[in-house]
Amino acid sequence: MDLGEVKVEVLGSDELDVTKIQTESVALGCERTEESLQPLSFAYEDISADGYTDLVMVFDSHEMIVRLDLKNCFCEEAPLKVTASLDESTGAKAIEGSGMTLILPSFR
Repeated sequence: MDLGEVKVEVLGSDELDVTKIQTESVALGCERTEESLQPLSFAYEDISADGYTDLVMVFDSHEMIVRLDLKNCFCEEAPLKVTASLDESTGAKAIEGSGMTLILPSFR
């Protein structure tokens, strides 16, 4: 429940130009709840060093734990998903990606 930030990345490829993602449509959700949250900020960089631009999103960790009902998931994996819309000029309208994250308590 510490204050902090969580980064979530969408990796670009020859099939996905992340600059075509409509950032106002991005939402992070979890199978545990219908709630979702929007990123605090966005950045474009090649974090995977593969030559493709990636989208880096920053989320508030406290808001993520509370709104996505992750309070009881400490030391467990939680299924998260990112949904977004692409610029309509690309032909595709919606994208979704998912993955597991391990929720660990902060030890200080």
